[in-house]
Amino acid sequence: MKRVWSLCLAVLLSMMAAAQTAVDSVRPARPWRAAAEVVGINAFVHCFDRFVLREDFAKTTLNSISNNFKRGFVWDNDNFNTNMFAHPYHGSLYFSAARSNGMNFWQSYPYALGGSLMWEFFGENTPPSVNDLLATSIGGTAIGETTYRISSIVLDDSKTGWQRVWREVLGGVVNPVRLINRLITGDAWRVRGTKHRYHDFNAIPLDFEVSTGVRYLAEKGSFEHGTFNPYINLQFHYGDPLGEVNEPYDFFSAEATFGLSSRQPLVNAVHLVGQLWDTPILFNKKVQMNLGFYQHFNFYNSEAVRKDIIPYRIGETASVGAGLVYRIPQIGRKVSLEQRLFLNGIILGGSLSDHYHVQERDYSLGSGFSAKLHTFMEFGRYGRLSLFADYYRLFTWKGFDEEQVAKLDNLDFINAQGDAGNATLVVLNPRLQLNITRHLLLDLYGSYFYRRSIYRDHDNVSVKTFELRAGLTYNL
Repeated sequence: MKRVWSLCLAVLLSMMAAAQTAVDSVRPARPWRAAAEVVGINAFVHCFDRFVLREDFAKTTLNSISNNFKRGFVWDNDNFNTNMFAHPYHGSLYFSAARSNGMNFWQSYPYALGGSLMWEFFGENTPPSVNDLLATSIGGTAIGETTYRISSIVLDDSKTGWQRVWREVLGGVVNPVRLINRLITGDAWRVRGTKHRYHDFNAIPLDFEVSTGVRYLAEKGSFEHGTFNPYINLQFHYGDPLGEVNEPYDFFSAEATFGLSSRQPLVNAVHLVGQLWDTPILFNKKVQMNLGFYQHFNFYNSEAVRKDIIPYRIGETASVGAGLVYRIPQIGRKVSLEQRLFLNGIILGGSLSDHYHVQERDYSLGSGFSAKLHTFMEFGRYGRLSLFADYYRLFTWKGFDEEQVAKLDNLDFINAQGDAGNATLVVLNPRLQLNITRHLLLDLYGSYFYRRSIYRDHDNVSVKTFELRAGLTYNL
């Protein structure tokens, strides 16, 4: 928990960042300034951990640094939320430091990678973690570009008064590094002409909706054993997957679900898919089709309902692959159809384990592939239907020997991905939204989770469960 607090406080270091000009598209790149901010973020977090929280892992010495270089990378045993979400969020701070200093998407990735490398070797006296490096750099890039783009939507230097205040605050909630830099430079209150907006609304369309209601989470596929809790779901569609713009993340889809119950995680799910590049392969009045490459980030987390039985934990932290998107604008009079098919290579993923329980970790790490089919249907004034079908296959090749582990004095050196074997994960998400008024919709949503874990050293396990949601959606 202390590590999570230190990651959140890392954004405060940006108050020492050097000044930047206001309009990103015309500002010269400041690579050395961005690098200084990344170094400063790590220095601040390290000092906070060491002198305020007095964490043992932060008590580094020249000897511990030297040992980190000699021993090399291991797979660490931090909890699921830290490895699969908190580290990517930390990486987004590095990425944002570069992005807000005039660097483009591709130029900003090395800063996330460099910041993570610096922390792994110099920031802690524990062995550097290969999964942290992958999650912080690649996952941090996905979150960093998404939050940078969303913050650009609300910022408008032509506004004044309270409208300007709430725009700056909202942009800062989404991207804290950017807000603090704007406060330092005075851009947060400097008034300019109407051309000083940060998003082209004509070129890139937007769709945002917020949903709230009650969900039922089944413990193990049973209506008898489960829990009810309120939720808030935010969904954001940025750009058009079949649009003409073609810079990284000119199209992305982002979704986050928050559980409002002490019995379940605050962050229940985060899903991101961002276009890296695409090209049209078919375009006429009847059908439109594009082929491209996309980056994916998926995070599902739950806690035990009872008897320490956890329904699911799935992470796809670093993943890229090909995508085919096609749209039929009109089927009959009022129906339209769009489908998105993705095939990805998973560089780093995670799945709940039935046997690996070491330190804070109860899941196996691995790599593999995933396939996804996302279907959207619009029914005119009546509503819309969507169905997401996701298939994940994760392979864990670096297992561990329980007898050898029992002899270790320091569990930081287990260096295991988890239980050797592989896991098949299937997630189905049907969603029906019925129009009540122009902006208000009845929202009915379901999730089905299936896991088949094949272990090298244990019996195989198959588990299935589900959750149901009912609420209201307001579409802006």
